[in-house]
Amino acid sequence: MLKLRNYGQSERYKHDINGINSRLDEIQAAVLNIKIQKLSEWNKRRIEIATKYLKAFPSENILDFKKGSVFHLFPLLVNNRENFMDYLASVKIKSLIHYPIPVSKQKAFTGKALKNLNAESLCKRIVSIPICPELTDNEVDYIISKVRDYLN
Repeated sequence: MLKLRNYGQSERYKHDINGINSRLDEIQAAVLNIKIQKLSEWNKRRIEIATKYLKAFPSENILDFKKGSVFHLFPLLVNNRENFMDYLASVKIKSLIHYPIPVSKQKAFTGKALKNLNAESLCKRIVSIPICPELTDNEVDYIISKVRDYLN
């Protein structure tokens, strides 16, 4: 049941079965009732930050985002991902690898015709940079500056 309610995961990003997201308790629901009032404002801020990022970084490092995205994440595509992440850490910028294992490689989908070489390639190059709505303009500019220094 624990796997089923947590996307079918046995551990983070490893899906053994096809599950659902059902982890909300009463306290979390109460907090969300308050936070939801800020959702539009936060989404607007994420779009503002993403717009700056999209203008600042080379197109070969940008995923093709869907029109209307509110940019829950802002993943970049880089070669030598570990070097990039080490560099970001050295200049005090957090980064994460979201979705490191493509769906086609998840145990939950074994035997299904899902092989996608593009997804497998992207999973090796993808790194998410900060895009939380609480970032100040100065922090966004600093992130842009440091990422551009690395990419150039």
